[in-house]
Formats: sequence, C-alpha cells, structure tokens
Amino acid sequence: MEKKTSSIRYSLRESRLPVPNAPAFVAQVYGYKTVTRDQLVNLMANANTTVSRQDILVVLDLLDNAVKEQLLNGHRVMTGLFNARVSIKGGFESAQADFEQDVHRVQASMTADKDLQRFLAHNARTEKVRVKPRLPEVDSVYDFATDTVNGSLTPGRLAELKGHNLFLNGTDPALGIYLVREGSKDEVKVETVNRRTSGTVLFTVPSGISPGQYSVTVRCGFGSSVREGGLKEVVSIN
Repeated sequence: MEKKTSSIRYSLRESRLPVPNAPAFVAQVYGYKTVTRDQLVNLMANANTTVSRQDILVVLDLLDNAVKEQLLNGHRVMTGLFNARVSIKGGFESAQADFEQDVHRVQASMTADKDLQRFLAHNARTEKVRVKPRLPEVDSVYDFATDTVNGSLTPGRLAELKGHNLFLNGTDPALGIYLVREGSKDEVKVETVNRRTSGTVLFTVPSGISPGQYSVTVRCGFGSSVREGGLKEVVSIN
C-alpha cells in the first residue's frame, strides 16, 4: 500500500493585528484530530514489533516521573522534543519577603526544542485548503405549549431552539432570532430571550405575530460579520 504523504493543512484569514505594516492575511492551521497519549503508544507499538505496548508505557511513565522530579528541583529539562523550566509568578514586597501560597505560584513553561524546529522546517509539507465559514446551525425548535418539535410555535409562550454556533451575545442590533413569513419578506424579531448558550436558546414567541407559516432564522455575530442560518422545516403559528 502506498504511504500517504503527510501535509499540514491551512487556510488564510484576515489579520486583525493592530500593528504597523501587519500582513493583510495570516495562516490558520487546521488539525482535524487530537492524538492522545494512548494513541501515540499504539502508533509506537505498531511501528516496532519487538517492543510491547506495556514496555512503551513503562518507559513513558519513567520519563514523565523523571521530568517532574527535575522540575521540582528547579532544573531545566532539555529533550529532543521540548525544553522545560519552572518560574515563580507573583511579586514580592521586599527583599526579605518569602514565597506565599496564596500570592505566588510555581509555573512550568515549555518550548519546542531546536532539533524539532529544524525537523519541521526541513520536512513539513503544506496544503492550502478552502474552509467554509462558520455559520449558525439550527437543529430543532421545541414549543412548550404544544409539546411539539419543528411543528408549531405558540404566540406569547416559551420555546427552545437547539443547534450550534448560536452566538447571540454581540451588541449588533441585527443579531437575534427572526420569524420570517413564508412567501414574503415580512419578518418578526424575537425580543425576549430568556436564556442563551452557543447550543441552546430559550425565547418567548412574540405575542402579536400573525398566524401563518414561518421560517425560523438565526443571525449571529462572527467577529465583525453577521451570518445567518435557520431551521430546515417551516413551522406553523396559529
């Protein structure tokens, strides 16, 4: 089987750095998955049939403990992948002051080793990709009065909207939930939002809305732009 060529996928996004001569666009790398310690162990075991998975776990545990012990002694640790050191955060009132647990803290910091940096610079291959903009997504609308999902809404009563990327916390007056009447451009904005997160919004259906068929549309803020998404189904308001 032909080995798949590794590549680092990236897209370009507009730079908002408030500095002179800043580039117009910067690269954003897309890592499509997170590799856990356990998965790394499996990769290592599959790459070397003479070393068991248990052997690898023992060595990694020994390495973890050795690094921690050296850091607890205030030493710098240098490996082929990272360099680690400790520092003490928090100011001292005088030269005679001592470390206080509620004022100061010991903090570890890590940087990539130069060998790793050189390896990446020499071996990395990149692939530019086009990424669809994040949009608000509406999965369902539940009407508490009729106990229905994606079917109807009751004026003046509570409803629950569920989805993804439901960012309604901006100050732009265009943000919000809109009920758009089918066959026309008439729309009514929901004025009372009872509770909101990025995945769930509780709201009160406007009491004065006319009966009819409506699309449920959400307009959310993403940086400086307002983006729109909505429920696929049309709901009935009686």
